[in-house]
Amino acid sequence: MKTDTIFYKGATISKAGLEEDEKQFLEFVVRFIHKAEEDHSKALLILPDYTALLKPYYWTGMGHISRQETIEAIGTCTDLTCSINKSLKIFDASGGRREKLRLCVMFQPEKITLTKFIQQCQRLIKENISFSVGTPGFPHRMEVIRQLRSRLSPDIHIWIESIVNTGFSYSQEEENAFRSIDPYFSVDHSKSYEQLFHEECIPVDDADTAVFGRYPLFHIPKKTRAYFIRGDEIPRLELEQEESDLLIKLKDLRETTPLFLITSLPHKEASRTFRLLFPLISGGVFAGGSHISSNKKGRHSRRDEYLYMNQDILTLLKDKQSEYGCQIRILEHEDMIYRLTMEKPFSRIWRETEQEALIAEIPDQTVRFSIEKNCFHVISADANEANGITLIRRWLTINSEDYAILESHS
Repeated sequence: MKTDTIFYKGATISKAGLEEDEKQFLEFVVRFIHKAEEDHSKALLILPDYTALLKPYYWTGMGHISRQETIEAIGTCTDLTCSINKSLKIFDASGGRREKLRLCVMFQPEKITLTKFIQQCQRLIKENISFSVGTPGFPHRMEVIRQLRSRLSPDIHIWIESIVNTGFSYSQEEENAFRSIDPYFSVDHSKSYEQLFHEECIPVDDADTAVFGRYPLFHIPKKTRAYFIRGDEIPRLELEQEESDLLIKLKDLRETTPLFLITSLPHKEASRTFRLLFPLISGGVFAGGSHISSNKKGRHSRRDEYLYMNQDILTLLKDKQSEYGCQIRILEHEDMIYRLTMEKPFSRIWRETEQEALIAEIPDQTVRFSIEKNCFHVISADANEANGITLIRRWLTINSEDYAILESHS
């Protein structure tokens, strides 16, 4: 299977020096950003000399690359001897998108103690950074690798690199022991990143993607970290009965995974309409995507973003109220408008000819329109379900594969 993940291999610092490595990497970043869309590159895995990760330029470069809309994953290998706090500050300062950052942290007992390594992993968990832990499968290190497994959350995948390429042969007992730690441990087919890079071959098969998603080289298993539910598509009966199958299922899900509502309704109206559902959600995409909200507990207890419109459109629409037999409803936040609605009496609908005529009179390309029975909505052109989901994922540092749209009948 073809993969759209590519490697970048840094210079050997002991031979080339940091200045040469920095120069080569920054030149690569410029080329990569310029050609990423043309080359259909979606992910980048950087294999630097670990010494280089103590310097800021790799984190700055990764931050710049992560800002590109076509890039879904950017990551590197690190032995965690660098400062996580400083590294992430540099990444953030360059506009880095944390939900795209994926780290392969390598446990090498000769470089870092187990206690220090665990502390560094805990910092990554606290910062909500996606990562996996890799270590060479030396049988004489079995006990310390077992300790590593026992001291990390089961959610963190530990993967074992086979060392058969060095001429070593595993006994069945050793193979079974490593597989008890890494269920995907393979004696025959496991290759290190260095081998894959030098062979210029990145094999990916369906078994890999089923477990690790589109970019299995990061060794981070897929896990649903947020559910989104389209409230407007839920049969009303399922929302009005306290013990409906849907509500029972959502109550169970929200114990481990946050739920977010997607609806064309404004927040206040949604709280009344979805009276039984609202206590279960952690925010959502409201008013057709023009108001995005998250109240998930964590570093940020509450976040709201509004996509505002050109206020001049209000003057134009006010003059059209009598012509179309409707009243204008305004949704605003801090005196800024984020949705306008031309509302007819409930018994009347917007005819197609009326829609076309009114749209023709609003030439502003920064807005879009939607019709709901007797309501003609005008919102920002950037306000939609997809952009709302993307913003919530960014807030919660959730990558592009670790969320799901929950169907009411599923």
